[in-house]
Amino acid sequence: MMRLFNCTLLCLLLLTGCDASVPTVQQDVRDFLQRLKDCQHWMGEEGYDAARRAEINAAYAKLRCATLDADEKTLKSHYGGNPALLKALDAARRPAD
Repeated sequence: MMRLFNCTLLCLLLLTGCDASVPTVQQDVRDFLQRLKDCQHWMGEEGYDAARRAEINAAYAKLRCATLDADEKTLKSHYGGNPALLKALDAARRPAD
């Protein structure tokens, strides 16, 4: 998963490096991809006792994991004219080989 995430970020950096107007795009998408990675991590954690469940729930809330789908939809709508960016967002959701 980490390798796919790193490849996705690299693609985004390469795509945005040629246009001075794109850094805003890069930052909000990079923030989303990091959040997605962090949420996927916490979703895979085991809540073996009350304290651990509370830690997982706190991280889930802080990262706004419940809004990932809506946030991704917003990004895709906003950047619908950028096929490479849309491809990178889709790639981040696919399981690593």
